[in-house]
Amino acid sequence: MREREPESRSSTAKAEPATNSQSQKFPRTSRLTKHAEFERAYKSGRKIFSALMTVFYLDSAACKAPARVGFTVSKAFGGAVTRNLMKRRLRAAARKYLGLLPAGLEVVVHPKKSALGVNSEKIHGEMERAFRSIAAGKGGKH
Repeated sequence: MREREPESRSSTAKAEPATNSQSQKFPRTSRLTKHAEFERAYKSGRKIFSALMTVFYLDSAACKAPARVGFTVSKAFGGAVTRNLMKRRLRAAARKYLGLLPAGLEVVVHPKKSALGVNSEKIHGEMERAFRSIAAGKGGKH
């Protein structure tokens, strides 16, 4: 019969530094999480259209919290694996350009099916253009 490993060994595993993927997580304070927040951006916000995505945004002038971003990928996009891949690519692009957005914004990014076949550089470019447009106040239709 084998003896149990000492407890100290398992505690050293917890003391390891964060991996690269953990340190680059999309912070919860920068995410839209509730259905009502998404609906508010859809119904009361403005829209920016591009070849790869539609971006809905709502300026909550009373709120001084950092800008928050949410992503919606419909089932028409494909199976769960495809949808989750697209959300990961969108999150990576949004994380990179989140600093362009002023405080108090709620942003929802909805990719078009045409975004499936493009490389990440194009998605990053579209996200940067949309976020710069929002920051400049040149938003689209209401």
